[in-house]
Amino acid sequence: MTRLRPGILAILLTGCAARVPVSVPAAPSVHVPGTAIAVISAGRECREVADSLADALHQMDGMVVQPDAPNQITVFACRNAYATVDEHTIEGRSVAIASLASEDGTNARLLGSAHRLDRAAHEGGRFRLNKRVQSDLALDVAVDLAEQIAPVSTVVRRRVYENPGENSARQYHNLAVAAERDGRIDDALWWARLAWERRPNVARARYVSELTRRLARTEPLSSGDGI
Repeated sequence: MTRLRPGILAILLTGCAARVPVSVPAAPSVHVPGTAIAVISAGRECREVADSLADALHQMDGMVVQPDAPNQITVFACRNAYATVDEHTIEGRSVAIASLASEDGTNARLLGSAHRLDRAAHEGGRFRLNKRVQSDLALDVAVDLAEQIAPVSTVVRRRVYENPGENSARQYHNLAVAAERDGRIDDALWWARLAWERRPNVARARYVSELTRRLARTEPLSSGDGI
């Protein structure tokens, strides 16, 4: 894996604006024939993810969500895990599997995942899980699945730092953004993880999560028995 030397990239980024545009190409993980699709929850624990997935697909151009559609997505195996990072922060991870059955006979399984660091409610000497964290994770998993099914090309704006310190989290973040702009997502993820390890925060955790999902989507389209 080719890596830019930090000194060279620092020179390239000197004088850049606070945010730079990055193209995010559409990269579907599976082919869905037609535009109509039904979304089904296999159990109560997946209802929130399924509802959010239906909403996300409905908002995408060219997609129609209807209960009798010939293409069906069934959401199952939804799982959440939580851990306390410090006295103010809780870490949440969520996954769900979506099984696709299409009118042309295509069968595939997609893995949706999410990772969040958020403020934790604290009362009586114990942490209390914030309901909003659960809802946010469900939405993130749904968006991850929707972007694998019917993605669109977008342009996002990434923050970069002028004159970052040598071997600092900001310098590693700049290296990640530069690699992402070049389309080298594996390099971008490597640097983004270093930035997170050097100085963890919510924004860096989300960037790592986003790059991880994008890298996973560069794998061959899922089919057959799936995961």
